Amino acid sequence: MTPRRRLQLAGVTFLALAAAAVAGPALYGVDPNALDFARAGAPPGALHPLGTDESGRDVLARLLVGARISLATGAAAMLLAVSFGTAVGAVAGLARPRLDAVLMRLTDAVLAIPTIFVVITVITFLGPSVTTLVVAIGATSWMGLARLVRGELLALRHQDFVEAAVALGDPPIPRFLRHLLPHLWPTILVNATLGMGSALLTESALSFLGLGVQPPAASWGNMLSGAQSALFTAPWLAIFPGLMILAAVVTINVLGDALRDTLHPGE
Repeated sequence: MTPRRRLQLAGVTFLALAAAAVAGPALYGVDPNALDFARAGAPPGALHPLGTDESGRDVLARLLVGARISLATGAAAMLLAVSFGTAVGAVAGLARPRLDAVLMRLTDAVLAIPTIFVVITVITFLGPSVTTLVVAIGATSWMGLARLVRGELLALRHQDFVEAAVALGDPPIPRFLRHLLPHLWPTILVNATLGMGSALLTESALSFLGLGVQPPAASWGNMLSGAQSALFTAPWLAIFPGLMILAAVVTINVLGDALRDTLHPGE
């Protein structure tokens, strides 16, 4: 399958997931937190298409709301990481050698620390919440992009069009935004797409461990956590959120790979 075809298929699938997250809860119209103990653990059927959980809450309604939280958390964390990583990489790539060395040693130091332990430590001190998740994941995901941006700028800053801008007296920030940033967009876009899948998986893992989104709010990770006690008696409680996590991460990764092959052919 050609990169363009993969890009189209992955893009359509991702847009479908995003549309389900944005409009699904309103269109379905079922309260995801409504308790119905008389129907607790009901299998998929006409009244509840994907069944109910141990408290009688509709699984489909919670999946749709969970999609909104999980996708939004991954996207927000990547936006934070991309913004910070691009800024650090730009300063390192355009600054004097001493500042460049300091920033890259700082980046190497952060890379050497296991990310999951840093995220868990931050959440332990600040308390579990969606905002804390976004900050913790974003603050530990910028290093790879910073190094990529720096490397590209080191190759670009001696090009003729950059030298001409310097000779004309363009200040550093306008020069970066006008002449250099357009060349970095493919790298930034691919890195952000692939990073979103990793951020979504991290959020799901932390919510599964009880360190992410807290009940009664729904996310795919804490739905999996709640399904542990009924894994054999009500397997659909684990199957459906697990499939959603798998579908979302695979779709985002395929989208990122297709973007890379399309924007950087031959690499």
